This record gives sequence, C-alpha cells and structure tokens, in this order.
Amino acid sequence: MKTYLIERTIPEIGNSSKEQLKQISQKSCKAVGEIGSNIHWLHSYIVKNKVYCVYKAMNKKLIKEHAVKGGFPIDVIYELKETISPEISS
Repeated sequence: MKTYLIERTIPEIGNSSKEQLKQISQKSCKAVGEIGSNIHWLHSYIVKNKVYCVYKAMNKKLIKEHAVKGGFPIDVIYELKETISPEISS
C-alpha cells in the first residue's frame, strides 16, 4: 500500500470540541469499514481551518471514495515518497 497525506479545509475545525472530533472520527472509521481492507486511516492533524490526514491505501481512488462516503472535503492528495526523522540523522 502507498501512504497518502490528505489536506482538507474545514472552517473552524480547530475550535471543535472533543465530542465533535470524536463524531468526525467515527464517521471516518465507518467509511473506511464500508470500503474494506485496502484503506487504513493512520491519524490526522488538526489546525485552525485545516485537517491533514495520513492514510495507507492501494490508490488515490480509495481516498476519494472515503471522502465521498464520509462527506469530507479534499483540497489535495499527496503521495508520500519517503519519511525522515531525527532517528536517521545519526
């Protein structure tokens, strides 16, 4: 599977309550479950008006299908090529 970073604009998402974020998470998990084992949501980062989600998926088509099923916007889908971190610098 490939790793993707999805950028989504959701106005005021950064002001959401824990309960609202839980509901969004549940909606995402439901959409993943409906699609099947070829897509996995790893985690998301919430900022003021954006959400950055990291997924493993067989292809971009599945990322788009997830967005439609969950009612989530997509601004950009990036296929991640490599990961670097402080651990590899020594």
